Amino acid sequence: MTEPDKPKALGDIEKHDLSEAAAGAASHPSHKKKALTAVIPFLFLALAYLALFSRYRLFGPHNTRIVLTQEQSQHLADQSKALMDEGRYADALTPTLMLSQAYPDNHIYLGHLADIYDHLGRYGDEASAWEKYINRAPVPVEACPKIGQAYWKQGDKFEAQAVAAYQRCLALDPSNTDSIFYLAHALEMSNQWVQAADYYEKAWRFPPTTPTWRSASPAAGSASTNLTTPKNLPYRF
Repeated sequence: MTEPDKPKALGDIEKHDLSEAAAGAASHPSHKKKALTAVIPFLFLALAYLALFSRYRLFGPHNTRIVLTQEQSQHLADQSKALMDEGRYADALTPTLMLSQAYPDNHIYLGHLADIYDHLGRYGDEASAWEKYINRAPVPVEACPKIGQAYWKQGDKFEAQAVAAYQRCLALDPSNTDSIFYLAHALEMSNQWVQAADYYEKAWRFPPTTPTWRSASPAAGSASTNLTTPKNLPYRF
């Protein structure tokens, strides 16, 4: 006579039932749908982080907005100023760029950034920074004449942009003899002699903005070539 099967222990029954229940839950369509619904938000979050990281790698830090605390901002501002005062413009670029990214409407940081790019010979970036400065500063004429110089230093292909920048500077302060002089000289150097002569004559009618202006200016009514050599120029082009 065969011995009847021994009843299973309570713990074994519970384990067996739980395993079967789990298997059934996994195979049931409604449970699969619930599991998928729970996972989808995490997938979207992961994709969002991936997209953000890819954008940073693709476009670089120039187009990335960052958030700084007041303490961090002050530390970066102090660091930027100290490095610029020491003439360490390459080292000053990172903290200044971070400040400009955190506060894109702050014209002071844009001006510092433009000055750094100028010393580093990155004139295209300098011109871009001055353009933003003009659009944000309460006194945009303070970007003059450097915005025109930034274009001029990029070579012959940017002469038109330089002339246009000097024209905008003059429009901001029509009686500024420095702005008139820079525009006249830019026109002269780009072989626009008649227009250059007109602006030289116009500048002669105003009191000089700087003590050296009249001694360096050509005779009224003629676009003299006396200003085409750097040694005769009181301004840096």
